[in-house]
Amino acid sequence: GMISFSSLFSGSNDERAQLLTHIQKWHEEGENQKIIDAIAEIPEEERGYELTSLLARAFINLAMTTSNKVFYTRAEEILRSVETEGLNDSMWHYRMGYALYYMDREEEALVYLRQASALDPEHSEARNLISVCEQYIERSRDIAPVTIERMQEFFDESGVWGKISHPEYPAPEDFVKESPFCHAPCMVKREA
Repeated sequence: GMISFSSLFSGSNDERAQLLTHIQKWHEEGENQKIIDAIAEIPEEERGYELTSLLARAFINLAMTTSNKVFYTRAEEILRSVETEGLNDSMWHYRMGYALYYMDREEEALVYLRQASALDPEHSEARNLISVCEQYIERSRDIAPVTIERMQEFFDESGVWGKISHPEYPAPEDFVKESPFCHAPCMVKREA
């Protein structure tokens, strides 16, 4: 069965290290819900920055794999709860920017992604997402205004509300947000 971490979590370094080992293993296996459940058992005030960051990461990866945007919102809330500690952490800014981008808040996302890149110039995923955001914003300025008819038509076709954008010349670098393209590896390669 599920190991209960709250029962053994008195916050000692040993237990914390054990939990982090489990989290890393689950992360590699894509077991995001297990990570969320284990960290959720620990009272918020005892989690500390690292576990809180890993909780946000798990929600971001869960959002990717389930295509459920609610989890991005949850990740944003969690990240904001440790904003002060995150100010000098490039991964905090990257995760925040990443979540905001997938919540269709590109302009806000750019602020965080640029900061992630400034704090860690080697962070290639942040740089990639910056250019994707910039292209997205650039293109959306050139798109015909949204009309009720177009929204209606879009809603009828897809059954979900989403971005209505039909670039005339879809470029290969178009990131289709709903595509099965998996960004989760980005989260694996660079640990906070």
